[in-house]
Amino acid sequence: REYLHNLLERYQSGNCTDEEREIVEAWYDSLGKKDDLPEISEKDLESIKERMWTQTIDKSTSSLKKEIEPISQAHVVRMWPKVVAAAAVVGIVICAALLFNVSYKDSYFDHQERIAAIDNSIVKENLTDSLMMVELADGSKVTLHSGAKVIYPSEFEKDKREVFLSGEAFFEVSKNADSPFTVFSSNLITKVIGTSFYVRSGNSQESEVEVVTGKVLVTAKKQSIFSSKTKKEVYVTPNQKVVFNEDSKKLIPSLVDNPKPLQSAQAIVEFGFNYKNVQLQQIFNDIESTYGISIIPDDSRIFKCTFTGDLNDENMYSKLDLICQSTGMSYEVNNLSIIIKGNACSL
Repeated sequence: REYLHNLLERYQSGNCTDEEREIVEAWYDSLGKKDDLPEISEKDLESIKERMWTQTIDKSTSSLKKEIEPISQAHVVRMWPKVVAAAAVVGIVICAALLFNVSYKDSYFDHQERIAAIDNSIVKENLTDSLMMVELADGSKVTLHSGAKVIYPSEFEKDKREVFLSGEAFFEVSKNADSPFTVFSSNLITKVIGTSFYVRSGNSQESEVEVVTGKVLVTAKKQSIFSSKTKKEVYVTPNQKVVFNEDSKKLIPSLVDNPKPLQSAQAIVEFGFNYKNVQLQQIFNDIESTYGISIIPDDSRIFKCTFTGDLNDENMYSKLDLICQSTGMSYEVNNLSIIIKGNACSL
C-alpha cells in the first residue's frame, strides 16, 4: 500500500510513466504475495478510501497555501481540476479493491466450495511409496504418485466431470464430447475431453501439466484479472508441457524433458531410423512426424547435408546429438520448437 501512495503522488505531479498510469493493475500487483491476505471487508475499503482521500486533498491544498492568501475564487477554480483528478483516482482504487476482493475469493475459496458441493464424494490418497491406481465411474483412470490425493464424485453429472487433485498424478481420461473432464489443482485448471496427461501440483512454487496424448486446455487460477500481458490459458499437445510459476503468475509452455513417439507415428518407428547418406531434410521430417515437434533450420541449406548412422535405439535428443556431432552442427530448444544451427551444405 505504501507503493500505491507513492504511485499516486507521481500521478498527481505528472511524473509517472505510461505504464504506471495503469493504476488499477499497478495497485493490484503492488500487493505482492497475496496468500496470507484476508478477504477485504467494507471497513477495510472505507479505511483505504479515507487515507487516499486525505493524502491527495492535503497535498493539493498544501500546495495552494503557498500561493496568495486568502483563497480567492480564481484559486478555487485552479484547485478544482486537482480535486477532480484526486477523486477519480480514489474511485479507480476503490473499484480495483472491490474487483480484487471478487478475484481473490474466486481463486482461494472457490476450490473448497466446489469440493463441498460434491454429492457422495470419494477421497483417495496415496500414503505409500508406490503408484496407486484409481478408476473413476466413467472408466477414466488416475495414477496417484506418493503423497497425492484426489477427490471426485461417486457418479459424474451428465454435462461435466470434475475431480480435485493435490500432488502428482497421471490421468487417462475416457472420451466423452458431451461431458468435458476438468482437473482442479492448487494453481491450475486442466480441461479435456479424452486424453492422457500428468498434473503436478502441491506446495511447490511451480505447478505443471504435461500431455502424453490428445490436447488439453490449461488455465491459471491465481493470476491478475487486470493483466493483459500474460497468457490466461494455454493449449498443450503431446510432448509439450506448461508450467505455472506462483511468483510471476505466468503460464510458460515448453517441451517435455523426454519426448515420446506419438501413437500416430507407429509406422515410422517400426520402419526405423537407420540412414545411409540421407539428407537431413528427410531425417528431420521423420523426427518431426514421430514426436510432433517442429524442427527449424537456422539456414535452409542445412537440409542438403547428409547423415549416415543408426538412430533406432536413441531418444529424440540423443538422435539430434548424434546428427549434430556428425555434421558439425548444434541445436537449441526454443519454446516449443528446436532450432538447428550450422553451416550450409552443398550437393
